[in-house]
Amino acid sequence: MNAKNMKKKSNTDWKRIDAMKDEDIDVSDPDCIPMTEKQLKSSKFVVFQNGIKSTKELHEAFEKKYGIDLSFFKRAKIEEPPQAKTISLRIPIDLLEWWKLQGKGYQTRMIALMRAYMQDQLKKAKAA
Repeated sequence: MNAKNMKKKSNTDWKRIDAMKDEDIDVSDPDCIPMTEKQLKSSKFVVFQNGIKSTKELHEAFEKKYGIDLSFFKRAKIEEPPQAKTISLRIPIDLLEWWKLQGKGYQTRMIALMRAYMQDQLKKAKAA
């Protein structure tokens, strides 16, 4: 990120940040938890401020907390979305950053996933 991409004035020294190398980053911060090579190469772990969690643990906790059955992923058919409308949506930073790491087209994939979930729920409601 640099100053050109920002709408509000920032006091951050972006030139210094852009010039930093990985070894310049202070990893003594307790919120900065280093991962093993295995964890970095695997999509089975997610890093949180209070530690590393497996995706299985996260799925179970998510299902329990929000009452959403994540098994729909096995049945989901992802399709390109129809015409869209621009809105403002508040998304937790860690979630947005993960999606951005997936590369170009991450917003389209997010919407496709939401559509697949919607279609699954409509199918379940129709069957009931």
